[in-house]
Amino acid sequence: MGSLDESLTQVCIVLLYSLLKQYKCLFIQPDARCIVNIKRSYSMHWLMPYQRNPFFTGRESVLQHLHTVLAHERSAVISQSYALSGLGGIGKTQTAIEYAYSYANEYTSVFWISAETNESIVSSFVAIAELLNLPEKQEKEQSRVISAVTHWLTSHNDWLVIFDNVEDLELVKGVLPPARCGSLLFTSRRQ
Repeated sequence: MGSLDESLTQVCIVLLYSLLKQYKCLFIQPDARCIVNIKRSYSMHWLMPYQRNPFFTGRESVLQHLHTVLAHERSAVISQSYALSGLGGIGKTQTAIEYAYSYANEYTSVFWISAETNESIVSSFVAIAELLNLPEKQEKEQSRVISAVTHWLTSHNDWLVIFDNVEDLELVKGVLPPARCGSLLFTSRRQ
């Protein structure tokens, strides 16, 4: 009976190792009986309001295409942006979340901006300013907070900013960094 329990334990450890390695949240050795070291392998600056969906499947070609386009942009002198658009409920946001988690190690920073309304955009920029510990994070004047974050984006490289649920393009145009040294990903129902 002892060898059966030991074999089941070993199988469970190997399965757990495979799952955790895939989702990059823990590092364990497959022959160990316990977790050896907890390791977060995401970007230095990480603002993501959603957990990774462990049931996300079937969009590998979309994720790879997105990565190819955004990785090419980082090597270009003039950055381009990419938009995931379509009807509500088809998985644009989930695809953006999965992209962020899958390729986080290739960016110095990953920021999520809820872009439905002016208030949600400002709230996201305030959260980014707090994360970056910018002096303007306590400013009452919202435009100064937005300016400080866009200045930070202009003066840093290899970041990813995701604008989720863009409904009004004019709201987003007003907060884009003037010089882009990173990647912009938009999700929208607009065509």
